[in-house]
Amino acid sequence: MVIYVLFILSILLFSAGIAGWMAAPYVPTRKQDVGRFLEIAEIKPGDIFFDLGCGDGRIPAAAAKACAKAFGFEISILNYLFCKFFRRNFKVKFINFFTADYKNTDVVYMFLSQKVHNKMGRILKNQMKKGSKIVTYVWPIEGIEPASVNRVDGYPNLFLYIL
Repeated sequence: MVIYVLFILSILLFSAGIAGWMAAPYVPTRKQDVGRFLEIAEIKPGDIFFDLGCGDGRIPAAAAKACAKAFGFEISILNYLFCKFFRRNFKVKFINFFTADYKNTDVVYMFLSQKVHNKMGRILKNQMKKGSKIVTYVWPIEGIEPASVNRVDGYPNLFLYIL
């Protein structure tokens, strides 16, 4: 029995390590910044919303409450399972978001590493439709001019990109 528990724990820790290496370690968006995100994203009912590396699911849950069709993408098994069982108002997908299809997406949120923001920025710019939005937390996307930057003293910046 102990062997099985250790094996499962090893898998969970390994997947968290892979997620941290591929995209970013688990560091959630601050709860007090969720409202700022909703303000800058201006999500409308029916918008298709993706959160890349959704972590504990607080951002897609907020988007779903704003009546978006919300999806969270996660590659850490532990975070995926948390969202699957405790966040029922949006769909969470256990996939590598680098290979996802973004052509019908209205809003994408990212709080990943700066390097991944830049890589995903190029992918999203090439795939998303005109007028769609990208919101990033903490780091900008190099090579794309933000439409606006939400700055609050003592809090990380939120960058809005309109393609």
